[in-house]
Amino acid sequence: MFVFKPSTGEIEYVLVAGTSPGFTTLTTTGTFWLVLCDGSLSIIPTWDPGSYENVSGVAGSPLSSANMVIPPSVRYALYTAAGIGETAVDRVYQHDFITGAVVGSYLVGDDPNVSLDQASSLALTPDSRILAVLNYASNQLNLLADATILKQTKFSSEREKFTGVSVVNLSDAPANLTFTAIADFGSEYTAIDIVNPVKVQVAPNAQVSLDVSHLFNLNPDDANSGYLTITSDQPAVAGFSNTGRFTPTI
Repeated sequence: MFVFKPSTGEIEYVLVAGTSPGFTTLTTTGTFWLVLCDGSLSIIPTWDPGSYENVSGVAGSPLSSANMVIPPSVRYALYTAAGIGETAVDRVYQHDFITGAVVGSYLVGDDPNVSLDQASSLALTPDSRILAVLNYASNQLNLLADATILKQTKFSSEREKFTGVSVVNLSDAPANLTFTAIADFGSEYTAIDIVNPVKVQVAPNAQVSLDVSHLFNLNPDDANSGYLTITSDQPAVAGFSNTGRFTPTI
């Protein structure tokens, strides 16, 4: 990527973006250039382009037609990842370009993800309440609206360390919850035999309590840590979590 002075045409910076750089946008505040790449996002401060960074870690690859949208908060970049074959993910990612972390990952197209949908371009309605996602291969349009989101600061699961989470559905209808483990560096947590994300349905006015290790099928011999995000299709949902350590008895 080349940064130059429009008045003179002098090139000031030559920046190495991520693999296969594509859609590029400037935030409405004029503070960041964002470049969507294959498996990464290049974040370039306009006040100091030389301090740019390439943040990687998301699964899947964007189509050449993929774009980004920036909600009014001017903190998050929303973009899609498609891929083909075993790498097909059909997801919308919510990327915090201030911290570099991926804070949201949302499946689009069919659920479970069996057929190839190839999530492509995005658009927000004028009031920013609904995100429209065009799926290129299946020729379908997904409309995403805000859901109830609970964010646990940290989870830790390793040998004698554990994290438990409880969620209460205060609604009069079943609540469909999606638990997603996010790694410390911002991408979805991955490991051998792990199940992530996990869907759980909670009956009306009921509670579910889960151990994070059992929920995601984590290997207790590994040092598992990261962040936990829970989304619900019902607004009246509450939850809490606790992290602790137990002492094995002989």
